[in-house]
Amino acid sequence: MNTQAHLTDQPTRAPNSGRVPSFSRALLTNVVGLVIVLELVLLIGMAWQAYVNTNQAARTKALETQARVSERLRILIRAAEMTGESAERAARAPEITPTSLRSTIERSLAAFEQRPELSYLGIVLATNGAYGNIERTAKGEILLWLFPGQDTQGEVIRSYLQTRAGFVPHSQLPGYEYDPRSRPFYQAAVNSPSGETWMPTYKWIVHKDQGESLWGFSYVKALRTEDGRLLGVLDSDFDLPALNRFLRNLEQEYHTHIQVVELGQTPRLIGDASLKQEPLPLNAELTSLVKLAPAGYVAKRPRQGHHHWVAADPIA
Repeated sequence: MNTQAHLTDQPTRAPNSGRVPSFSRALLTNVVGLVIVLELVLLIGMAWQAYVNTNQAARTKALETQARVSERLRILIRAAEMTGESAERAARAPEITPTSLRSTIERSLAAFEQRPELSYLGIVLATNGAYGNIERTAKGEILLWLFPGQDTQGEVIRSYLQTRAGFVPHSQLPGYEYDPRSRPFYQAAVNSPSGETWMPTYKWIVHKDQGESLWGFSYVKALRTEDGRLLGVLDSDFDLPALNRFLRNLEQEYHTHIQVVELGQTPRLIGDASLKQEPLPLNAELTSLVKLAPAGYVAKRPRQGHHHWVAADPIA
């Protein structure tokens, strides 16, 4: 799908701004912003030898598959942004407060449930750092987390498990100090010139015993009133295991091997079936491919003693 085709949508007034962009223009700006933050994301489809009869047919098939998978990843990006839009509407009507934080988060639950690839959706309050978020675990359970603000005494972090009867108490962490306003995702939103941005992958704080570190990436947006007062920051997030579960489903659907490379000062592999909780450094094969591959790249390349068709393209 050509995202340019959506730029004729009816404009809606954006809060906190004198401009009147269409939703799709804002969406396109956000997607391009992701590429700027990450500098470049390459999607690489492999393992096409002997799949079709001729080189030209194989080349065409590799490009077609690459285009389909790229579009599915773009849809995934847009889904995170649109889920954030739903949370923003809940936070603005009525205006969110510390006492309404939980109910605001619960009103965003339906939008979150419709996006099974998302890991988290949360809102931090600027006044005291109170934070509420919805988490989807690797097992598919949904937890509601409530982090008390810095002006509370004797409060604990609590989580609630979604059941057929609603959210029921699940766990609590007494004596646990956490101010999300000091975290990279909050600072990125507040300091973004547009008030919203995609962050490159970064190490998350795991608020329970998981035994290993966890990385992910986030769409974040500062929530401001018409006069510029900061209400808080919302975040819509994928952890790397969630991203790679999504990629594995695409691999099965398109019968190919997919890798996603994040380039920056230190390029790293963030999408691959071999990944668990953290990015991996690039091997020599990927390093050479990243240096050579422009947008729309397709070629036969040697891999593990065989030649494979490889297609690569930036996610923009």
